[in-house]
Amino acid sequence: KLTLGTRTYDGMETAYRLPELDTIVFLSDGAPVASKVNAWSRIMFITHIFNRYRPIAVYTVEFEASASKLLALRELAARFAGISGKPQN
Repeated sequence: KLTLGTRTYDGMETAYRLPELDTIVFLSDGAPVASKVNAWSRIMFITHIFNRYRPIAVYTVEFEASASKLLALRELAARFAGISGKPQN
């Protein structure tokens, strides 16, 4: 159901279940809402657990993220062998 929320955790959890996946490209404004887990600290921890058993690179693309959310997106990419950036106009 469309709620205009960024289901960060739900998307990451689903991606880790795809057997052939080795890279995630996560596009977001950095505000995890309407998901099973909505705190960045918990999302980072759980993604760390996922990566312990199945390493997957996580790249982030930032769309109008606030300063604190921007830091979370960049940390997510840095922790999991990816890079973070903004779309070019």
